Amino acid sequence: MEVRPLKQQDEPLTPQALGTPPSILIIEDEAIVAADIRQRLTHLGFAVPAIVASGEEAIRKALELKPDLLLTDIVLEGPVDGVDAVHKIRASQDIPVVYLTAYTDEKTVQRAKLTEPVGYILKPFDERELRLTIEMGLYKHHLERQLREREEHLRQIAANPGEVFWMMTAATGAFIYMSPAYEVIWGRSLGTTPMGTEQWVEPIHPDDRPMMLDVLERARHGTCDDRGHEFRIVRPDGSIRWIWTRLFVVRDASGEIYRIAGTAQDITRQKWAWESLRESEERYRLMADNATDLIARHSPQGVYLYASPACRTMLGYRPEELLGTGGYGYIHSEDADRIRRADEESGIFLSAGTALYRIRRKDGTYVWCETTAKTVRHPFTGEVEEIIAVSRDITARRWTEESLRRYEFIASTANEFMTLINRNFVYEAANEAYCTAHGKTQSQIIGSSVADVWGQETFDQVIKHYLEETFTGKTVHYEQWFEFGTLGRRCYAVHYYPYRDEKREVSHCAVVSHDITERKRTEEKLQNSLREKETLLKEIHHRVKNNLQVISSLLSLQSNSIDSRETRELLRESQNRVRSMALIHEKLYQSESLATVDFAEYLRTLTRDLFRSYGAGGVTLKLQTEDVPLDVDAAIPAGLIVTELVSNTLKHAFPHGRGGDLHISFTRISRDRFALTVTDNGIGLPKGMDVRNPRSLGLQLVNMLVNQLHGTLDVVGDGGTTFMVTFASPREPAPAQP
Repeated sequence: MEVRPLKQQDEPLTPQALGTPPSILIIEDEAIVAADIRQRLTHLGFAVPAIVASGEEAIRKALELKPDLLLTDIVLEGPVDGVDAVHKIRASQDIPVVYLTAYTDEKTVQRAKLTEPVGYILKPFDERELRLTIEMGLYKHHLERQLREREEHLRQIAANPGEVFWMMTAATGAFIYMSPAYEVIWGRSLGTTPMGTEQWVEPIHPDDRPMMLDVLERARHGTCDDRGHEFRIVRPDGSIRWIWTRLFVVRDASGEIYRIAGTAQDITRQKWAWESLRESEERYRLMADNATDLIARHSPQGVYLYASPACRTMLGYRPEELLGTGGYGYIHSEDADRIRRADEESGIFLSAGTALYRIRRKDGTYVWCETTAKTVRHPFTGEVEEIIAVSRDITARRWTEESLRRYEFIASTANEFMTLINRNFVYEAANEAYCTAHGKTQSQIIGSSVADVWGQETFDQVIKHYLEETFTGKTVHYEQWFEFGTLGRRCYAVHYYPYRDEKREVSHCAVVSHDITERKRTEEKLQNSLREKETLLKEIHHRVKNNLQVISSLLSLQSNSIDSRETRELLRESQNRVRSMALIHEKLYQSESLATVDFAEYLRTLTRDLFRSYGAGGVTLKLQTEDVPLDVDAAIPAGLIVTELVSNTLKHAFPHGRGGDLHISFTRISRDRFALTVTDNGIGLPKGMDVRNPRSLGLQLVNMLVNQLHGTLDVVGDGGTTFMVTFASPREPAPAQP
């Protein structure tokens, strides 16, 4: 770098040299003089934006127009003269001024000098004098501004505590200036005498001295490297500092080098940082080479500059196969178009920073990946040099997210109520149907407590108990009528399911509720209809029993009017048969179930009535029955069988008032088969009697009734008589009502 001194012999700044004509504000109260000056200046190539006649107007116009120069008379109309106006203008604006006046008295000249004018022209004037004064004034002001700027720049450099600024003579190598930062960085005192080249070189590390002496020698011959130089110094305490320096030459008016200047900065920390960065780069390269995520470097246009070994497992490619290829080419066409559109404005690959897309594997299949990209910019120009991209295979996550979206869609569109409640009884999720039923949005439900949504009373009396039971790990189901603001009164089947976290602890309760209002109302209608039918059926049984009782009474009345003992006996047998059937209808009328009869209770009542009818005081009855319900289709024939067998026993087994035992048992021998046994210890059956083809009506009825039941009849006549009837119920009996 070279610095040339300002040369006084350089040409003044003419309008042609400046390119743009300088603007001059004319301040003159003589209209004819002002017009003449304006014409002359315009002819010379200057611009005159305005002419003002008073000091006050001059101040306003200078602030508005910001001219390059003020050409002003001293004496003006009004209280503010030209000098006062210039004072006020230059207090806020750096504008050069030339006085054009007829006054030359000492007092006026001294006042004008205080404003530091660049020229003073006496009236009358000629055009050449006017031109030279203005051009030299502009040039002088331009030079002064440059000098001030350079002085300020040098002052800032010299005052910078982190940078040394120095200057030496090219001929002798003596330092004529060294900024105070030298003492801070070098750790040495500047002293009172100028520093020589040997003193400057002495603190430099011995290995770097030859290089720096060569740099200094080349600078004396005008050769400087703008990139600068690095060298080490040894401080008095033995510590080493890295220094970065730049040299430039200063030439005199003849172009000869007469000064060498330079700057020096302590870059020890930067060197340490660079070494740390280099070591970090090695560590990061080691991490990248072993990372499961794909780490890649791309050019701004997306070309692979580096790919970590993870590309083998993620994409099936070797790293060297990707180098030099474009990143867009591996992205699914649909996703590539989208990413290209996002990159169009910046022209930088993956400019969005984070992107989700499908990328093609070597086998032609695609995997979903999530890529986070960062740009690396040049430290000085700020231009993007490359893109660092970290990509992760999220195919499994996308599948999970898609499944979750589907489940959320199912939940949101389901008519059932679905909610998730935590242990604090606060909603963490609720589907659309649930929120709509309550006339609230999801944001109003989620985060609210159950008590807030349902009311404290409903929560305490109905819901809280079931939630607490669920949080113990139980699954709870119940049906309940609820009052909704939008739906009115509805009945729901509510199911509480415990949700367990990864520790298998119940952390939430999942609630699913089905609207069963219509089913409940239908059930109520069916129950009411069933009750009506049961009432009607009971009434029918009652009427049948009464009608059978009427028949029994008619038989009894008829018997009283008959003298034949045999005929009366036949009527009594018929009466007993009618009463056994009436007894069935009576039991059905009294039973909770209209389809089955408690056969054990029926046998007790039936045998008691038969004993009373025959007056069998000497015969002892032993009744052994199981509590087995029989449907009416089996109970009536079974009852008639018992009636016939007991009647025959009481009439024929114990003649002439003989005493004995009659044993009746009724048991279940399998799931749907029963055994009815009637045993006596009387005189037994007459010899030669064929029970299968009897002549008596009673045994004929027994055989017919056994056949009706699809049963079997076994008779044993040794030491009394035993009748055993086994049969199956026409249908599986319903369980007994509690």
